[in-house]
Amino acid sequence: LPTYGKTSFILGLITYLAQSPAVQFLIADGKVETGHEGDYLDVAPRALSVIGDDIETFNTWIKQVNAFGRMRSSTIRQTLGVKNMWDIGPTPEWPLVPVIIDEAHTFFEQVRDGGNRELKARNALAAENAREVADLVKKRRSVGIWPIIATQKGTGDAIPTKLRDNLS
Repeated sequence: LPTYGKTSFILGLITYLAQSPAVQFLIADGKVETGHEGDYLDVAPRALSVIGDDIETFNTWIKQVNAFGRMRSSTIRQTLGVKNMWDIGPTPEWPLVPVIIDEAHTFFEQVRDGGNRELKARNALAAENAREVADLVKKRRSVGIWPIIATQKGTGDAIPTKLRDNLS
């Protein structure tokens, strides 16, 4: 629920993990227009990227995150000698990458389009965002990509159930 401390918890987690060079952060903040004006302003210099609430920017960003995850999946055995990063733990050369998506419903929300072409395109983008995040959640944790999805209500209209049901 609002004001229950989700963002404060995430900021505390970042503060704790930021001490390690074996951790790198990617942050999407669905509450602000740019990632450098909201709750993550003070930790933004420690993150690889911080973006705001633009659904198209998120779409490009999450596709890049997934491409990075696919690259890790295809090279983990030859690079680390294991198929699961957690068997040896993160290192500065192969860091843990928390992918923080705060106010995630911003990027997945479907709206009634009533035949409106722009809204249909936005809905298609939101559906693609949900598929991309679901792919990340299902396939990339073993290579050290750790999705952290936060929203005010974990209902099926905020986070599509195909994605929500795969979150730990």
